[in-house]
Amino acid sequence: MRRASLSVAFLLSFLPLSVSAQTIRGVVVDSASGRPVDAGFVLLLGPEGKELARALADREGRFVLRAPAAGRYALRSERIGFKVTTSAPVELAADQTLQYRLVVTAVPVRLEEIVVSGDTRCRVRPDEAQATVTVWEEARKALSAVSWVQRQQRLRVRTRSYRRSLGADSTVITERSSIKSGTATKVYAALPAKELATLGYIRRDPNGDYVFNAPDADVLFSDEFLNGHCFRLRTAEDSSSSYVGLAFEPVSGKLPDIKGVIWLDGKSAELRHVDFKYTGFAFPAETDVAGGRVDFQRLANGGWMVSRFWIRMPTFGITREQRFSSMSDVRAGGRSEARARLTGMQEDGGEVLEVFGTDGRQLAASLGATLEGEVFDSIRSMPLIGARVVLAGAPYEAITGPGGTFHLDGLPEGDYTVQFSHPDFPAWGVLPGVARVMLRRGRLSQVLLAVPSSRNLFSLVCPGIKADTLGAVAGLVRDNVTARPVRDAVIRVSWGGYDVVRTDQITGHRLGMEVGSDSTGYFRACGVPANLKLEARVLVGEGEGRPVETRVAPGELKELNLVR
Repeated sequence: MRRASLSVAFLLSFLPLSVSAQTIRGVVVDSASGRPVDAGFVLLLGPEGKELARALADREGRFVLRAPAAGRYALRSERIGFKVTTSAPVELAADQTLQYRLVVTAVPVRLEEIVVSGDTRCRVRPDEAQATVTVWEEARKALSAVSWVQRQQRLRVRTRSYRRSLGADSTVITERSSIKSGTATKVYAALPAKELATLGYIRRDPNGDYVFNAPDADVLFSDEFLNGHCFRLRTAEDSSSSYVGLAFEPVSGKLPDIKGVIWLDGKSAELRHVDFKYTGFAFPAETDVAGGRVDFQRLANGGWMVSRFWIRMPTFGITREQRFSSMSDVRAGGRSEARARLTGMQEDGGEVLEVFGTDGRQLAASLGATLEGEVFDSIRSMPLIGARVVLAGAPYEAITGPGGTFHLDGLPEGDYTVQFSHPDFPAWGVLPGVARVMLRRGRLSQVLLAVPSSRNLFSLVCPGIKADTLGAVAGLVRDNVTARPVRDAVIRVSWGGYDVVRTDQITGHRLGMEVGSDSTGYFRACGVPANLKLEARVLVGEGEGRPVETRVAPGELKELNLVR
């Protein structure tokens, strides 16, 4: 399979507001208390109940709606978690500004009382008598609110976008990210719903690369999506969760499409996230990792927006297997078959870190993950101060302070490997795979790291090497002029060997290995013979640097710093 790419991204742009002469200015009040009702939407409905305009009520319940022409209209109050209220018809003359008091009755919607049982058939556009419609109606309110905010609000946002390479177990191997600030009307966008319904969610670009597309709010509540997918209710796998799900899947399998679940909070009826998987596409090997997620967040002013999204695209490698079906195959060495296997994933995504309204008020902030812990020197039985703790392959690091403690916050969600290094132990470089952590937004993760014993250190740095007869040398390569670490240097470690030609003649020769320094200038040569004189030197062009001699004991990792 060729390289995969992602067609959705954060967009920073401007969108002009519409201007109209017929205006309705009003306030939303509660029928029981008479108090203003904020954080809800007021819709202007035309003939046959079609939505013509929408406004978000402010903290005093005030709203402004502009009609396209003089005529008869109705107003509808939509608040997530409450049943809608529709006004009596309102006559609006040309160039008129009408003052209106919209009285609403706060009747909560209890999604948690909906029991997923009985008829669980997947239905296209279920009728109003079915519980599916109640759940969908609450999801639609939030999705349409997201769409409106994206079209109408000029928000100041700070976003983080990233591209990750993941292992087959979802652990981050490498990550490149960037943070941007700007004024946005649409921070997340997908291809038009009609185009996705016609051409599918996975396609090839002119270069032959696969492009994976994801849905946004506009797509999810579009007619094309509703007509092309069926829906059924679904409960959360965690019995303690209050989430209620609306599962969807494509009606037709003719094009690459998506299936998944729209998850809402059963107590508040608020939209939480959408999980989806790609379907109807022939991957080189069977896999269920191709998919993504879109998270939604309620803003402080009652609006909604996409707070986070990601898509995972599988990567495959080719392996060859020997097949034997008969004795003749065994004698002939078998039949070689090429077979594709999942080797990892590419994940593209991003999240909104901060959102500010036009008045400077903060409307939302990211619920970043937090990691804290301690590094302990088990050799000297004391906390290790000044250790550099890093998330492998990612640009997030901290230095341990008093007590060997460290703290990292504002981290993206993901599964990472924690590594650390320290100036007192330069032969290490950075210890690989010390611990694995699962970071989740809004949660604290803790980890305890420790300097291993000499024997354990050898096993950690040189896994699979026999410690009874072999050892290792490691250290830092520096430039002889600038004294700076040298990356990608070639180091040759050699030792003497002997061949017995006959009982009275022994021939000597040189054996050895070549290794490279990493991005920080460190090198490791594992599996050198113990108790023999070793020579290590840096290769410079076609020449060799001055050799440095040493010996190692079985299972010893010895520091050996070199100059180029």
